[in-house]
Amino acid sequence: MTLSLERIRSACALALALAMPMFAGCMATTDVGNNNGVDYFARISGTVTRADGSPNARAQIGVSCVGSEEVPFGITGEADANGRFALDLNVPRGFRPLEGPLYACRVLTPYLGTPQAEKTVPIQVGTSTRPVTEITLVIP
Repeated sequence: MTLSLERIRSACALALALAMPMFAGCMATTDVGNNNGVDYFARISGTVTRADGSPNARAQIGVSCVGSEEVPFGITGEADANGRFALDLNVPRGFRPLEGPLYACRVLTPYLGTPQAEKTVPIQVGTSTRPVTEITLVIP
């Protein structure tokens, strides 16, 4: 299977449409299979700034991800006073990754209401390590 940016974008559009109701609970409870007993981990970190470069303190961050079945799961968090955030992604069992292994994720702020800034990115995951993906969100 070839992973293209277009596939990631379409998967993430679907993920956001389906995942928004789940953000209240932060994790989906749908059992879509198993990962053959494998746990996947990642860290998503970055900054939220305004167009003038100033930090957006305490920005709400939402992450909606999909794997091979295109069933979404998500996490939420908050940036610190300097606009920095670091979210540990512990993939729920049953959410198989795409080739890589990775998940197609949409990172946005705020996670409720209309997003002011968002990016769709592939998030690399590990089984014994926590690969880090850096994201910069700029609010116009």
